[in-house]
Amino acid sequence: MVITDYLVKNKIAVLRFDDRGVGQSQGDFSKATTLDFADDVASAVDYLSSRKDFNFKEIGLIGHSEGGIIAAMVANKRDAVDFIILLASPGLKGKELLLSQSEALLKKSGMSNVEIAKIERINRESYSYVERIKKRNKLRKKLKSHLENALKKYNFLYQKPTQISDQQFIDNLVNQMSSPWFTFFVKYNPEKHLKKVKCPVLAINGEHDLQVLPYDNLIAIDKALSRGKNKNYNIKTIPDLNHLFQESETGLPIEYQKIEQTFSSKVLKLMVDWIKENKVITVK
Repeated sequence: MVITDYLVKNKIAVLRFDDRGVGQSQGDFSKATTLDFADDVASAVDYLSSRKDFNFKEIGLIGHSEGGIIAAMVANKRDAVDFIILLASPGLKGKELLLSQSEALLKKSGMSNVEIAKIERINRESYSYVERIKKRNKLRKKLKSHLENALKKYNFLYQKPTQISDQQFIDNLVNQMSSPWFTFFVKYNPEKHLKKVKCPVLAINGEHDLQVLPYDNLIAIDKALSRGKNKNYNIKTIPDLNHLFQESETGLPIEYQKIEQTFSSKVLKLMVDWIKENKVITVK
């Protein structure tokens, strides 16, 4: 709501809608992938384009995290998209993003390099099965066997809630990693759509982001847009901000709810200034 309020106060209209399966939105969220969410956003763009009571000549998309991936996908699908703003958006392939995220979070939490390496091996093998095995039942059996065998050698259940058993936690991991959303995300490389984006792009990351590491992901976004010969894009890293664009000490998710600030005022201003300077929306 903070972003919406700021944009509206600066005379930029905003359309927000519930995820599929939420409120009056139709569809099944649990069976959806990022591609499905992109179809939902494309429908929203079509809706704005079809309105006769307002003259929506300029339409832009602002996407946070996975939403940035979706914004690039929709910019490929719809010529009506005049600009996209990517907030903490992945530039790396899903598998590599998850591995780098895990390493950064564990390191910042104080885990030793030896322990981190053990968890990385378990995760890397898990993701390789997700990449290779297409049939869900076969994937589930392989993941369950892999995780149960890994647990006999090393206790990687450091995040397990105390109220559930080790087996329940492993079953939860198997359900998550064999879900349609996860299997798509692990295999997906954002470069596929970023290199085809021709409209203006603003990509912003917080320096303390431990979920979408700014350096690696912004470089990947830069390379993809450059390869596609996009002539109008800007990439920014903002000091001290975490994945949610809050001013933070460590960037760890455990801080999120403890921080009073909802969203950095610097980033709000940066977005509106960029929109006005690039004349991607006529503000009257």
